[in-house]
Order: sequence, then C-alpha cells, then structure tokens
Amino acid sequence: MGFLDLINELRKGKPDVKKAAKAMKVIGWVCFGVVAWNLIIFAFEGPNKSPIDFAPEDFYAFLTGTAVAGILFLFASKGIKEMESWGKKTGQLAILQLLAMTLGFTYEMYKSMGSFMGDKEPPVFFSIFFIIFVMQFILPAIFGIGYLSKLPVKGEGSSHFQQDDNIAYSHRRSINRMDSPMLEDKYKDAILPFGIFGTFMLILGLVMALLFMAISLFGENTGFIIIPAGILGLFAIQVIYNHAPSPFEENRNLVKSFTGGGSTFLFNGTWPFFRLMVYEDGLEVRVMFHRFFIPYDKIIDLPEKSGFFSLGLLIKSDLPGVPSAIRFHAFGMKRVVNVLNEMRGKSLASHME
Repeated sequence: MGFLDLINELRKGKPDVKKAAKAMKVIGWVCFGVVAWNLIIFAFEGPNKSPIDFAPEDFYAFLTGTAVAGILFLFASKGIKEMESWGKKTGQLAILQLLAMTLGFTYEMYKSMGSFMGDKEPPVFFSIFFIIFVMQFILPAIFGIGYLSKLPVKGEGSSHFQQDDNIAYSHRRSINRMDSPMLEDKYKDAILPFGIFGTFMLILGLVMALLFMAISLFGENTGFIIIPAGILGLFAIQVIYNHAPSPFEENRNLVKSFTGGGSTFLFNGTWPFFRLMVYEDGLEVRVMFHRFFIPYDKIIDLPEKSGFFSLGLLIKSDLPGVPSAIRFHAFGMKRVVNVLNEMRGKSLASHME
C-alpha cells in the first residue's frame, strides 16, 4: 500500500475495527523502536557527532515524547479492539502527539542545515523537500483522525452500527479469527514472528550494529566495507529466499512467477524484493522473508487492465495474518494483470460449477 493508497483508504475506506487496532499496535511498537534505535546510536556516537545539533535536554525530550506516543498507540489499540470510546480518543491523541514530535524533529533538522552551509539559509530546494516531507505526515494524521472518529463503538447509536444488530458480533468474530494461529498458518508463512516492517528494521538494525562495532574496533574506514557488504548481503539473501520453495507451493501447479517491487503498510521495496507467484487456485506474494497466500475467491478486487501510467497491482483481502492491501509492480504489468485475471476467472468459474 503506497502513500496515495493509504490516503484513499483513510478518506473513503469503510471503518474497520480490526485494521485500525492493528495499525495502532504496529505504530506503537515502531515508536519504541525509534527510541531504542536513537539510544543505541547515542551510546555509540555521543551527542557531539550527531549531524543534527541537538542539545542533550532536547534529545531526551524528543525520545520521551516518542515513547509517550508509543504508549498511547498501544493503549488505543486495546481500546479500539474492544470498541470502547476511549480507544478512539486515545488513538487521536496519539496521532497528534506523534505528529508534534515529528514536526519538531523535522524543524531541528531544517535548522541544522545552516551549520553545514556556514550558518546560511538552506537553499530553496531544501525548503521544498522539507515541505513535501512534512506533508507526508500531516495528511495521514488529518485523515487518520477522521478515520478513527468513524469507527463503531459499543452501545453507540451511530448509523455505522445500528443498521444490523449482528455487526458487533461479526467484528468480534473476525478479530477472534485474526488471533487464531491455526487459521493464520493457512495464509502466512514467515521465519520471524515480526511483520514485514519489523523484520526490515531488525535486519537493518543488525547491519548498523555491525557497522558501529567494526568502527569502534577497527576505525572509521571500516564503514566503507561494512555498509556495501551489509546491503549486498541483505539484497542477495532476500532474493535467494524469494526463490526458495514455500509451503504454499507444495501440491500446486505454478502457472507464472513475476519479480518486482511493491509496498505494504509502512514498507516500500524496489525490484527485486517482491515476488508474485500465480497458481491455479490463488496467488502468493513473497517479500522480506514473508510468504502470503491469497485464494482468488478471497481477493476483494482486481483491476481488469493496467494502464500506461499504472502504479502497479493493488491486491486487497481480509485474511488473518495477511496485509489488507499489497501493491505489486513489475515490468510488463499488462501481462501480470492479464494472467491473474485469466486464472482468477477460471478458478471462480470452476467453483460455480
């Protein structure tokens, strides 16, 4: 799911308790990851080597504010999952808290540019870059607050909830299904218990930890060796794993496979970090040591064709353990879409017979 997909989902998507609770939980842990990451860098490098001219008190204030935002997001996840009113309000407060910390951090970065240019004002293109950077946080925050306000709440006589007395039960049942490991195993295979973004951050953290250790032991010149080697190793291992057999490939006929890039929630990857496997009864997406299988009858929608300016293929589903929206793009998207629609049509037709 790219940036535009996220904005469109927040603006026009049907409020979903399960998705909102999961998103709050993920963002909360990301906040704690940011705090831990900065503390590690601070321990290795110290404040004097930071490219951003942070005073120690400002640095710890930033980390404290981010940690508070993480706590709020986790509490909001629990409240939203239980469809409590305080869950929505806590989530909105968490968004505002995180947005404030992000804007403050961005402002400090912008000011620090002057120190690199002899205390001169940053050039115009830097200002434009920072405006675009900031808007990528402001827009999701605004629409995210609006999205949370539309979520159903227990006992609330809203039009979202009163149309059917069984909606509350359906939400709880879908949440319970989401928590079932046995059902999740039908659609997800992963070597690590983290999500895609969490796995990426863990691997990146290991590479950076090795870099800091090597610099401390062997000097700064070691970085010119560790960084390219770490990136190349991550690149090679990921590609090899994407081509290794998966449990979903067993007892299935592979029709076609495509290698490309794509995006999910909080994660974007270029070619060749994504791989799409087309089978007779469904498709499999492989990315960042995760494999997801989506039967054709569980796909919410597929485009009938791909235009010249297509952003790729958006695969939407509501399966336990599977990202609700996965964007895949590759060379020759017209062929990818045609193959998927052909196999999906055959599969759905066979189920109707």
